[in-house]
Amino acid sequence: MTKTTGFYTGIGSREVAPDIAHLLTRIARHLAATGNILRTGGARGVEKALRQGAEEDCEVFLPYQIVRGTVQEELPHLLAATRIAEGLHPDWPEYNPFSRRAHILSVYQLLGADLNTPSDFLLCYAPIDSHGLIQGATRTAVALAAVQGIRCYNLFQERVRWKFRARLDELQP
Repeated sequence: MTKTTGFYTGIGSREVAPDIAHLLTRIARHLAATGNILRTGGARGVEKALRQGAEEDCEVFLPYQIVRGTVQEELPHLLAATRIAEGLHPDWPEYNPFSRRAHILSVYQLLGADLNTPSDFLLCYAPIDSHGLIQGATRTAVALAAVQGIRCYNLFQERVRWKFRARLDELQP
């Protein structure tokens, strides 16, 4: 198998069906085997399934890393990451501190700790509302991916799931 070595972002819903979790783990395992590094968070659901597949081939960004004064190793460029997230949300002043941290984490998960090493693609499982919008912090990552020209694959869409399953079955019969 060819090693490709790149980054991808994997985030999404905390509630995920077992078959979707299994698919996410399979995808992450394959991507790790081909030299790709997962960027994700520490939540249950999508992020947990991806971390299980990626094993040690991942960078995990956690909310407490961006609370000033609580950990010695804060994420660098916090002000710049905050400005990026704020710029994507007209209602930013109305967000509570936890929500703000979640949206800021999406910036790091997509652009890396230096905010200068974008992921090759975004893989998510995020429900879409009646207006066609993704909810929560995943929406920030999707919006930022669009601005950055980063491909986005939402496994919530059945046709996207089908394509990933078919490709994995082809590669790993």
